[in-house]
Amino acid sequence: MCFKPNLAIFAVRLCMVLSGLGPTAALADQDADEILASYPLSPIDGSQEVVLSTYRGQVVLVNFWASWCAPCLKELPVMNRWHESWRERGGRVAAISVDHHAYRAVQFAKDAGLTLDIYLDGPDGLARQLDIPSLPLSYLLDRSGRIALTVCGSSKQDLAELERVAEGMLAAKASTDSLDEDAK
Repeated sequence: MCFKPNLAIFAVRLCMVLSGLGPTAALADQDADEILASYPLSPIDGSQEVVLSTYRGQVVLVNFWASWCAPCLKELPVMNRWHESWRERGGRVAAISVDHHAYRAVQFAKDAGLTLDIYLDGPDGLARQLDIPSLPLSYLLDRSGRIALTVCGSSKQDLAELERVAEGMLAAKASTDSLDEDAK
């Protein structure tokens, strides 16, 4: 299990820097937030590139996966259901394939009937810039585009934690919206 709320990430990275591993050994949260927000992603359908900052104001689950990663393939249908459920509540899932060969990701998405946002990035793109340690890896971004939770893995506990935190973020917006409506 690899749950990493922001404070835990900061503590680990601080220890790495203080122990002499240097600032390049791990990205600072702010750097990762900025890279995620501004990196151009290529949609699987070949349409115009997208940057995740386009989705500010929404809760976004960014998932890194590959067609050769069995746990990734198991969790993507679950995330597809979340995407469908969250869309009307201000949330979405962005699945970023790190496959060398785009056709493998395209074929899996087609065979699995995935409707979530899928991007093709390859192994030398965003995943490399973020220096992700393993697949699958998910970043849950809050409505400001900041990393609220990082989960590496796809166990039942990993997925339950992602869903719990995301649902909490979505519910917080819903309750704020209802308060705004009541004030009118």
